[in-house]
Amino acid sequence: MNESKKIEFLNIVESLMMESKIEIRDTWKGWSGFNYDDFYTNGNSYGGPKLFDIIIKKNGRSDIRANKVYTIPGFKSAAYDDYKVRIPKRLLALKHPIIHEIVHFLQHNTVELDKNYIDFDETNYKEYVSQRAELEAHFIQILYIEKFELEKLNLKKEVEKEFILKVKNCLENSKSRLGLILYSKSMGII
Repeated sequence: MNESKKIEFLNIVESLMMESKIEIRDTWKGWSGFNYDDFYTNGNSYGGPKLFDIIIKKNGRSDIRANKVYTIPGFKSAAYDDYKVRIPKRLLALKHPIIHEIVHFLQHNTVELDKNYIDFDETNYKEYVSQRAELEAHFIQILYIEKFELEKLNLKKEVEKEFILKVKNCLENSKSRLGLILYSKSMGII
């Protein structure tokens, strides 16, 4: 994906995370800021080129890959080496799957939290989505849908109205976000 499109997506996600009061990792200084990521690929040096990328793959699920997740003295969040968001071609009609994966790049994370992450195995959706990392990513994905892609979903008017009200409520009350995610999954919104 070209650089201007990556920057556009990163800026949208940063804005939605700030609106939702979701912590952005302290090792991220914006696209034009100092690069604490990519230390290993940049020859064991901070400040080299940013290697964040969005890659379109043939099939499978959306996912992320990094060569390494690492700590930096003086920072509470982890940094990433050569981070890739990978999206299957079939999901490109809507951009919210990209938004979801970019949240994982920008949200606060630590090496320890990363080690304790519970993968989705087709049987554990509620446990999987209840993790802070997934609650945040799914909520920002839903907020993006509400703001930018709602008309593309062709929902019934009453479902659309209920969805909009639930999203607005969750901006004010973060404890309601799991319910919104489960509702959105059950209605085929995500």
